[in-house]
Amino acid sequence: MLFDLMFKGKSWKKFFLSVYASMLGLLSSFNPSARMIDMPEAPNDFVPVMRFTIASDVHIRDEGNEAERERLALMIQKSYEIAEADGSYTALDAVCFAGDITDAGTRSSFEVFKQICEDNIRQGTLFLPMLGNHDFKTEGKNTRDVFAEIFEYGPDFHVAVNGVHIIASSKIGDNASRNLKSMHWLREQLDQAKSDNPDNPIFVIQHEHIFNTVYGSYNWGDIGLKNTLSAYSQVIDFSGHSHYPINDPRSIWQGKFTALGTGSLSYFELEVDGESGKFPQNYREAAQMYVVEVAANGATRIRCYDLISDSFFGETYYIEKPSDPSTFAYNEKNRKAKSIAPVFLEGTQITPGLLESGETALTFQQAKDDLIVHNYRIAVKDEKGNYVYEDAFITDYFLVDSSDTCTVNVGRLESGKEYSVSISAENAFGQRSLPITATFTAQ
Repeated sequence: MLFDLMFKGKSWKKFFLSVYASMLGLLSSFNPSARMIDMPEAPNDFVPVMRFTIASDVHIRDEGNEAERERLALMIQKSYEIAEADGSYTALDAVCFAGDITDAGTRSSFEVFKQICEDNIRQGTLFLPMLGNHDFKTEGKNTRDVFAEIFEYGPDFHVAVNGVHIIASSKIGDNASRNLKSMHWLREQLDQAKSDNPDNPIFVIQHEHIFNTVYGSYNWGDIGLKNTLSAYSQVIDFSGHSHYPINDPRSIWQGKFTALGTGSLSYFELEVDGESGKFPQNYREAAQMYVVEVAANGATRIRCYDLISDSFFGETYYIEKPSDPSTFAYNEKNRKAKSIAPVFLEGTQITPGLLESGETALTFQQAKDDLIVHNYRIAVKDEKGNYVYEDAFITDYFLVDSSDTCTVNVGRLESGKEYSVSISAENAFGQRSLPITATFTAQ
């Protein structure tokens, strides 16, 4: 009502709410302890006392999508293999899912998801799914009750394993906010976990990212939990929803607490320059999970695992003191300051080729970066200097076995005409390489 009185037009209301959300996100993200510190490394003698794996956005349907079903089973099987390979602690204490376990939330798809998990989860391992927005698509307001009937733990739960707490908070509906009752419940659980051991991490799981934290959280984020979680520095939050890759270094964030995006077992989506809805080549090759381990002193090791290549990949995140924000090295300021622009190898060539469609493709050796090359900024001009192609081409960095070369379709060019091209590589933090350039005659 207040917004209606202040702004009569919907566009003004939307603008105001957007500015308000941005200001709130920035204020609650501010960590006065954030500083320039060395990136941590997990010690070789790290010994867990608790271990779980977590993924999200499986999108099981009533029929079809065999790839997702196979990846779900494989996730659990590999979780046990990883645990059993650790001679110091071989238990898999829990398998967790950050929502969108189904594509449409039918009772039968919940049952399929449950059956696949129960066929693979062994006695002694907690099975901990919760709800995402897709899971509300069919049953609507009855979804939480249906979910509670099917799964041992309801859509909101609080468990503890060896003194380490895991708390899940599902929403009350598709695109709905949490009500006062659910927010009060969450704060009670957080207080209880903190009082049990203030030095241990408190793992919180919800479906949507916390606004203005991890990669994807600006477009796909929720502002509802940020202030609450900011009061508990030991929170390590896991969320899904965006389908953005976990090996993107922006998929971990630290401010007043720690947050991680969980990727997907179904398909990837990405964004460039704040614009979402980007589906690069091979975006269906999505099967990523985290292996999360806690030591007796609360130190936490989080490793990225790719199920398709059957390998660890990306960074190993190490949070030595989860309750001490002054040690948070994965803050945006620190990460950006340590970021170095990608580099093309000397002598890298751009080779034009003609596709069967009559369009021109440019092939070149991929640039090198210490973490990832996120995209290439490609510009093609004609003889008069007019742009005939200009775009940011997202790489296949989310694949462990990505190609050494990159081929980009720049559209149909006029045969016999001369064109110039400039290509720069850009990493996750916006650092760009020096460009490689070429001139060529279109075929």
